[in-house]
Amino acid sequence: MRGLRFARASTRAALLAACLVLAAPIAPRAQDAVPAEEIAYEASAEAVVVRFRERYGELRGASGAEGADGAESSFVVYGDGRAVVTHPPAHRQAGRRERTMDPVEIRGLLAELLELGLGDVDPVDARRERHAARTGRERLSATSDRSTIVIEFDFERRPAERAAEPVTGALRWVGLRADARAHPGLASIQRLDRVRRRLARAMDEVAREGRVR
Repeated sequence: MRGLRFARASTRAALLAACLVLAAPIAPRAQDAVPAEEIAYEASAEAVVVRFRERYGELRGASGAEGADGAESSFVVYGDGRAVVTHPPAHRQAGRRERTMDPVEIRGLLAELLELGLGDVDPVDARRERHAARTGRERLSATSDRSTIVIEFDFERRPAERAAEPVTGALRWVGLRADARAHPGLASIQRLDRVRRRLARAMDEVAREGRVR
């Protein structure tokens, strides 16, 4: 009996150790991080470094027409550091606000976006994967989400001892919020939604801290 009790105790200890290993947080891989010092962009007042627009499906036609003036929020970072947020009249933070971001802050934001997957998403492949994964019910629920996001970006990565790598492009997606909820296993859609959420957070920060213009 003593031997049996010892065996059971050993088994419990082994199971506990295994559970602790499984529950331990996984540290992010160092190679996934993008050093902000490697980011460069055109430092001029006309250059758009990143632009994020979101047209809200529930506000379509709020100004009498289906367009940006009545239903769209925008966030733009210019090369001279100006960050401008504009919200439509129906939004709780309606109006235009502006503040200045310093180069370190801008490079940090761009580095975060790269780490989250900006530039890695191929919209054609992502839509093909989404179509293949959708059930009939998911197609119906996605149709009800008509919100549209547009992300435009234009900057460079300049890794040490390597040629500059342009990071430019434009992404447009309809119904991303619904797609992200419906397809947690589709990496491309999850990457795009993480980028959307980070830009939305930056937009909120500027709207909260910026001056009304």
